[in-house]
Amino acid sequence: ASFGRNENTLILLVFFIFASFIIGIALGKSKIMLSIVSLYIAFFLENIFPYQQNIAGYFREYNLYLIRLGIFIFFYIFSLIFLNRSIARFRFSLNEIPFFTILFLSLIQAGFIISILVTYFPADIINLLSPLIVDYFGTKTARFLWAILSVLSFIFTNRKKKPETLNSS
Repeated sequence: ASFGRNENTLILLVFFIFASFIIGIALGKSKIMLSIVSLYIAFFLENIFPYQQNIAGYFREYNLYLIRLGIFIFFYIFSLIFLNRSIARFRFSLNEIPFFTILFLSLIQAGFIISILVTYFPADIINLLSPLIVDYFGTKTARFLWAILSVLSFIFTNRKKKPETLNSS
């Protein structure tokens, strides 16, 4: 028995998470954290961007969700470049990071990205997705939880180890 659309959606999800993990290993903790901050900025800016209808007028042959997705991607890339060149990149530790920390951050980043991207899809595309994807990434509650997890990831991965004390006995 085949799962049909659910199987294809889950395969795509696993591929996306795996790709995020590989990118996370290549980039490291600082770049992942800058990427997460850039996601927040881009999502916020796209939602308050007052010229969406003007841009949609130039691209009438495209669906509005694709235009909104394009605006989001533009703001994401812009904020990522800006943050990468700004002083913010020095606020994160550049120490060697354990494998599982990178895995954790990559999973959080992938979940947050998926939860944001699903918001741009129209209902007919969302109906093609697996209910599992919709439940864990496509609801307002899920998006809120992924956003909170992203913030919490900063708190838990930026804890500094206490220096070990030498016993002088």
